[in-house]
Amino acid sequence: MKNPINQHIALGARHFLACLFFLVFSAPLFAQTSTITTKIEDIDYKIEASTDKGTYEIKISDGDQFDVTRTTNYFTLSAFKSMVVNEHINNKKARKIAAGDLTPLVVNIDTILAAENQNLSDSFLELISTLYNTPDSGQKIAEITLMDKVYLRDKSNNIVDSLRVGSAQLVFEDGTIKNIIIELSNSTGEKVIFSNIYSIGVSTRANILNFNNISLNPELSKEYDPIKLSEVIKYERKVDLRTNDFSPADVAILLYPKKTQELFKAPSAKLFQLNFFSDFVGLNENNPNGLVQLEFTKRINLWTKRTDAWFNSGKGWFTHLLPSLEISKIEENNRSIELSQFNDGGQITNYLNPLELYRYSYARISNEINIYDLQGPSVSIHLNAFGGIGITNVKDTVLVNTVETAYDENVNTLMYGANIKFLFNPESRWSYQLSSKFTKLKPLSDNFNFASVEKNVYNEKANDMITTWEFLLSWNTGSDNQIFGRFRFNHELKYLNNNFTEFQIGYSVFLKTSQVSKK
Repeated sequence: MKNPINQHIALGARHFLACLFFLVFSAPLFAQTSTITTKIEDIDYKIEASTDKGTYEIKISDGDQFDVTRTTNYFTLSAFKSMVVNEHINNKKARKIAAGDLTPLVVNIDTILAAENQNLSDSFLELISTLYNTPDSGQKIAEITLMDKVYLRDKSNNIVDSLRVGSAQLVFEDGTIKNIIIELSNSTGEKVIFSNIYSIGVSTRANILNFNNISLNPELSKEYDPIKLSEVIKYERKVDLRTNDFSPADVAILLYPKKTQELFKAPSAKLFQLNFFSDFVGLNENNPNGLVQLEFTKRINLWTKRTDAWFNSGKGWFTHLLPSLEISKIEENNRSIELSQFNDGGQITNYLNPLELYRYSYARISNEINIYDLQGPSVSIHLNAFGGIGITNVKDTVLVNTVETAYDENVNTLMYGANIKFLFNPESRWSYQLSSKFTKLKPLSDNFNFASVEKNVYNEKANDMITTWEFLLSWNTGSDNQIFGRFRFNHELKYLNNNFTEFQIGYSVFLKTSQVSKK
């Protein structure tokens, strides 16, 4: 005879895997494509670039007999130039042979690269700007232009020298310029790289006006002083209806002097982030964590400005809001909490423990606001406050004074407090977060006794402050998606022995509408 508990676990696991399969493989994933035309020496080419799941496919055609396709995992400017020039040389060889000329083709690849350098750079910029911004973008939010020169001044603000601007790489993320690398050169042709230390806010008008005060620092050179961001970047906001947040969508761009790049908001089709996970501890059918849980979150940027802090870091205040909805215990088994009983010399007291109310809540609605954050090159610290409501179903039948009383009602619990998060993010593919959260619980019901039991002693004044320690490891599988593992240890602040754990694995995606409004 089959064990019904094992059957329940197997069924829940199948449901979890089926839903995970749907989210991973059936969510709308768009292979993006960009096409340009260009001329190398005397031959016209059509170049098409497409990307899908981190792989790039490059098609080069002259509209006649020459048509090749190359695949790569790395699509950089230097790789693009070499690829196009090499295929151009192969095309010239093929044309020469087709014309009956079997003599060797004498060419110098470096000469062609030097002659076509600007043309190839412009072609690459046109390709990637279309490749990354067209298929999934919202309204136009800004235009950004790279200056061609940066003037160096003395303490009296007199111009003493200038640097020629070569190119700029920028990464926009969460309403900030997360990374910016400017390549400049002096009069002798020596290259100098300037970059930022911490993220630069771009979500508000005040952020953009503050570019005059943002310094970019030279890398590996003490010869030059820092330059101001406004001296090298011209950033123009584009005002539109229903726009109070000027945050561009997360994107990486490459700029060349006097070339203007358009920036767009994240599309309104991107609704919110869904964390879909299962709890290993929840494999026990008596555990309220459940086999399948859902979290819906939406980050709203507020004030992304940062200023200098300690140890090459930047500090910010009230940078974002994070509304969230958490739904636990999707399966039917054990969705309600029963009243606890305390026997004091034959006197039975029925009560609810606040920590157990929190543990058994099947829905939590909360809003987190960032109070302070400190961002360094690879480590960030975030201090946040939050408030919300937890909903727990209480279902039990108890005997009170020989009268049987049935309870079946939802208890709302007010939750508020603060948390501190330490985020270690040495590179973009993975991150590790350690956090501690302190939550005050206030059950909103007069129908039950709320109490705690410590060392077999009944305490009418319930321990309503709980602490949660969390360890979170995330791995990025794509631009929006993550696989993560999370361990939580929850306990009463005053009594560590009253605790429970959560050990979760899951997948994080952005839910989108089926259509995106085009510009």
